[in-house]
Amino acid sequence: MKTSKQHSDIKIIKSSLIVTKEYALSSQLKKTLSAADYAVIAVDSLLQSVVEIIDNQIDVYIADIDYIDQTSLKFIHIISSIRPRLPIIIITSDNSIDSNRQLFKNGVYYIELKPINESNLSNVFKKMHQLPARTHVNK
Repeated sequence: MKTSKQHSDIKIIKSSLIVTKEYALSSQLKKTLSAADYAVIAVDSLLQSVVEIIDNQIDVYIADIDYIDQTSLKFIHIISSIRPRLPIIIITSDNSIDSNRQLFKNGVYYIELKPINESNLSNVFKKMHQLPARTHVNK
């Protein structure tokens, strides 16, 4: 865990993993996460994100999944199995009740519909930053 000293207060920087192929969304999330004191790792595939979760101490996982299908649900299930206490945030265009229900069953902490509301996400990140550090289960 990285720390930086600021005016005699210790500022804890947690790490985040962003999964998206959209440059604009990635930039927006990096800005919002940095403002909430998160270091950012960005990848463009769900498969690559699994490797990053195994190799790194990640405190929040954010995936941009336009359409929730069986493949994306399987990846979310795998990620939840590897790191059961990892907060997972899904950004999606899919607003079907069944998809949302399936995501929550697979361990998703929060779902944000596109277009994203930066204020909502900022508040979610700040609240999650106050959570105790997650322990890395499989390392």
